[in-house]
Amino acid sequence: MKNFPHTPATAWSRRRILGWGATGAAGSLVAYMAWPNHEAISATAANPQATPFPIAPLPDLSPTAAMAPAREMSRENFLPYLHSSFRLDTGVECTLVEVSAVQHHVTSVGQFSCFTLLFKAPLGPAIASEVHSLRHAQMGAMNLFLSPVGCTPEHLEVVFSQRV
Repeated sequence: MKNFPHTPATAWSRRRILGWGATGAAGSLVAYMAWPNHEAISATAANPQATPFPIAPLPDLSPTAAMAPAREMSRENFLPYLHSSFRLDTGVECTLVEVSAVQHHVTSVGQFSCFTLLFKAPLGPAIASEVHSLRHAQMGAMNLFLSPVGCTPEHLEVVFSQRV
């Protein structure tokens, strides 16, 4: 084996150069993000009522007459409609195939009552995990967060967790 001479701690190595470069890049990025936007500042100076950055309006989350209120989202309200058809906002018809039993959980922040709904959709394009509008002939319309379950996109699940 060949012995290599000990290099002093002040020697420049590839690792040290890359480390300093990464530190400099991170510092530059932080400084750039903190730098004021001159166009926004000049627009605000010209019109003090103007906001420097456009603020998008928040979506209206208030329940409408067509949406079921949260108090109606109980396991007992879904049981009569087991094996009935629901229509997603994408036009897909799915069937409610399972309403789970209620489970009670006690946590440090309170007690919760939980249950799940399992829907079966026809095979086709995957349905994204997001809030979907579902419509039922008797229950009306409701907004629920649906997620695909398992390997196939045909099973969709809704999880309810309500504080009691």
